[in-house]
Amino acid sequence: MAVNLSTFNFKKLPWVCISALIVVVAVQFLFAFNPLLQDALFTFSEPSLSDPLRLDIFYKKAESSPQKKVFLIGTSQGREAFNASVLTERFDRKIGFYNMGSAAYSAIDFYMEIDRIIDAKPDLLVYMPYIGNFYLDYDFKRLKYYYNPKVLPFISKDIGTHVFLEKKWFIFDAYLSDALYFYKYREGLKPILFNVLDYMIFRLGKTVEPKYFRYDTSRGSEYFENQVRAFKGSKFYFSQYTDIEKQALQKVIDSIQKSKIPFIIIDGPVNPKIAGAYEFEVGTAYDEFLAEIADVNHVTFLSKADMPQFPSDQFIDFTHLNSAGRAKFTDFFAEYLQANYTQLLQE
Repeated sequence: MAVNLSTFNFKKLPWVCISALIVVVAVQFLFAFNPLLQDALFTFSEPSLSDPLRLDIFYKKAESSPQKKVFLIGTSQGREAFNASVLTERFDRKIGFYNMGSAAYSAIDFYMEIDRIIDAKPDLLVYMPYIGNFYLDYDFKRLKYYYNPKVLPFISKDIGTHVFLEKKWFIFDAYLSDALYFYKYREGLKPILFNVLDYMIFRLGKTVEPKYFRYDTSRGSEYFENQVRAFKGSKFYFSQYTDIEKQALQKVIDSIQKSKIPFIIIDGPVNPKIAGAYEFEVGTAYDEFLAEIADVNHVTFLSKADMPQFPSDQFIDFTHLNSAGRAKFTDFFAEYLQANYTQLLQE
């Protein structure tokens, strides 16, 4: 129906817009801070796509928890390696284990997040990096999830300010995401919406358990052969961000040591078949870097030599453990904590 512009009250329009804006802000505030709504978001979320959103929810849960807390920080490799529920049971539910593994979470992301992590007051921080954290280009699309203004001068001092012109829309996106909760986590909210609709149509009334792990089916041998051929030794490489990522981890360690929070670095298990996907020199540089930064800073470091062996049939792909590998790794880690950190965690 056509609108008669001569009778339309334009003076009311700003108030309509303001009212709509107030509603949007209020709804976003409720979803961002209401514990019941946060629990619902987590329950229907999907590992990987919803990782940044789940990480935000974990921080809020931890900040309000009176329990002893262990934060398990890292990429999807860590997300798939630690079974936080089993760890919690092993310590008689007296300690909260938070599996904060987030897909592609780099040392630069860790650097941007470290103040928030420390403010949540964990009793122990465990970090599982992987080679891609340091030997790939930084993905600026991830700025929107972890943005902290301190990262801009930190990156530009090594690369130059021209990078900000190249990545200006990602930086704009980060500032916009900082103000708009739904916009920030839009990629993680999509699968939540579909899961809620699926529940309401097909499973209404049934108990819904959160999904903690992304991968279920192990890849066949042909997959690895194809991947090695496809990458041609370049899955990981020395990039212009390699030194910046290393410096970022050093900054993280400095902040953690200032906070007095105990810190463990774990060189996560990888499929033996991964060696064919990148140059030997890259793998050597990574191993030497991790060992050196831990040694120089007197940080507890668990190398692959300190852990049980994980054969290829205990992996989904190159870097993610399957259920058998996860059970084995979680058991190892629980025993390690019980042997070395029981007093700290029970004080």
